[in-house]
Amino acid sequence: MSVGLLLKAFVARRTGLAPGATIPRIELRREGVRVDPAVLARYRRMCGFADGADLPMTFPQMLAGELHIGLLADARFPLPVAGIVHFENRIEQLAPLPADATYDLTAWVEGHREAPSRSANVLFDIETRLSRAGREVWSATTTVLSRTPDAKRGPKGPKTPKAPKAERPAGQGLDTAPLRTAMFRLPADLGRRYSALAGDYNPIHLSALTARPFGFKRAIIHGMWSLARCLGEAADDLPPTPRTCTVRFERPVFLPGRVHLVVTPSAAPDARPGDVDFALTSPDLRTRHFAGSVRGV
Repeated sequence: MSVGLLLKAFVARRTGLAPGATIPRIELRREGVRVDPAVLARYRRMCGFADGADLPMTFPQMLAGELHIGLLADARFPLPVAGIVHFENRIEQLAPLPADATYDLTAWVEGHREAPSRSANVLFDIETRLSRAGREVWSATTTVLSRTPDAKRGPKGPKTPKAPKAERPAGQGLDTAPLRTAMFRLPADLGRRYSALAGDYNPIHLSALTARPFGFKRAIIHGMWSLARCLGEAADDLPPTPRTCTVRFERPVFLPGRVHLVVTPSAAPDARPGDVDFALTSPDLRTRHFAGSVRGV
C-alpha cells in the first residue's frame, strides 16, 4: 500500500461536515486482483486460520484496504481520518473464494448519520463488493465512527456508543452452553504487526504514545484482527456458505492484554441449525468487547 496515500489521508486538514452537508459518493475500483500467497500465509498465521484452498471469510476486507484508504484520502471526503474507530461490520459471503482466482473489487462511501449517544459524532459506511467473472461473491458494510472536534473536547476517554439492547446483533454469548471457548494473549506489538500486514496505520493501533491524543490509554487492536481471530478459532463451528457475519464493537481491546472467546448456538428466534453466536470478553467475563453472529443464508 502506498505510504504517500496513507499520509495524505491522515494529515489532511479537515474540519468536518458543514451544517446540512453530508459525505458525497466517492467510489473506487480495482480489476484483476490476485492474492499474494505470502501475504495470505501471513494473514492465516496471524489470525489463526488453517491452510486451505479458499480465502478466509474476512480476508477480502483486508484485500480492499488500499481502496478504503483511497476513499478516505480523497479530497472530497470531509471528515478527519486519524483516530476514527471501527463500530460495526457486516459480511456476506455468497460463494467459496478460491485463493488462486482473479477478482474485481469495488468500494464506495456515501452519506452519514449521527451516532446514537453523541450528536457531535457521526457514523458512515464503507461499502465493499468482491466479484469473480462478473458475479458478486462477497460483500461488506463497514460502519465507522468519526469523533468530531467538538466531541473530542468532551469527557476524557471516548467510548464507542452503545445501541439499545434490541438493536445489538445476536451473540450475547454467555447464557447458552458453549460450542467452544478460547483465551487469546495479545502482545504489545500486535497492532504494529497487523498494521504492517493490512496497511492500516491508524495511530490508535501503533503505541500508547500515538493512541493517547485520541483518548485511549494504550494502543488498541484493529477490530478486523479481533473478528478474524475469532472466526479462525471457530472455523469448524461456522455454517457453510452462503453465510453472513455481523458484529458490533463495544469496548476497545487494549494492548498488551488477554481476551476470552465464547461461541454458542445462535439464540436468535429465527436461527437455523448451524448458526452461531460469539462474544469476545475480558478473561473475567465482566467486560464485553464485541458480540456477533454467523448465520446461513
